Amino acid sequence: MTGFFDIHSHFLPGLDDGPEDYGQCLEAAKRYVAIGVDRVIATPHWIQGSRWTPTPEEVRRRTAEAEQWLHEAGMGLILLPGMEIALSDSLCRHFIASDFISLAEQGYFLIEFPLISHLKATAADVVGTMLKRQQENHFIIAHPERCIMFQENLDSIRKMVAGGMLTQVNISSILGYSGKTAQMAALKLCNENLVHFLGSDSHARAGRMPPDPKEMSELAGLIGADAVAAGFRDNPNRLLLGEQVFPLQMKATEPGSTLFPSLPKKVVQGLLKLFRKQ
Repeated sequence: MTGFFDIHSHFLPGLDDGPEDYGQCLEAAKRYVAIGVDRVIATPHWIQGSRWTPTPEEVRRRTAEAEQWLHEAGMGLILLPGMEIALSDSLCRHFIASDFISLAEQGYFLIEFPLISHLKATAADVVGTMLKRQQENHFIIAHPERCIMFQENLDSIRKMVAGGMLTQVNISSILGYSGKTAQMAALKLCNENLVHFLGSDSHARAGRMPPDPKEMSELAGLIGADAVAAGFRDNPNRLLLGEQVFPLQMKATEPGSTLFPSLPKKVVQGLLKLFRKQ
């Protein structure tokens, strides 16, 4: 397939823990082209209280510079500006849209919940607050499958999606590269139609590069080619056009079939039992 569109990529050098230089950007661009990606939203981290707090103007400028460099290097990849905004208690209460840049400047902000800790507010309070913010802005939750808040209780993400928030799951999580807990959570979210976008969350450096053709084939084997096309092509394009985005429809899984071909049979049976119980 072609026309893929990655909405989550740490592609810009020197802004966060992404690439160190344009050489690494070029290697990531080559991998994107190899799997049919022609557009990428650059989403450098924005973390309150850290040195990773780029302004919208800086992100726009760096994105344009990187795209120009790639074109001069013979790569026709289109880059669009964005941010991955780390959610804190204070930011949850006081989100000022003008401080940030939405994905491709289309009004959807990519937000990241803490990975290995909880916000001080209760889950119920966080859900309520973010749903109120959703009335003023639109949010896409980055890789909820990697966040302890959702791994321990998927009900929070169910309520946020029911309230209009969208989600993006990492391809690497589905493939198991972020551990079995994240993989189980990612597939459970897909299975419940709670996922709208797939993203690479590439950092354009060794170990965190965009997926290769073999990995994309494995991804299609796990969730179905239609779900891959919807999450990594169709919905990102709908986002860009301001159209309605629909949840991914994961391929039907027959009882006893293997979602994780490389895992022992007892583990697979346990995961399927977990899906049914939830």
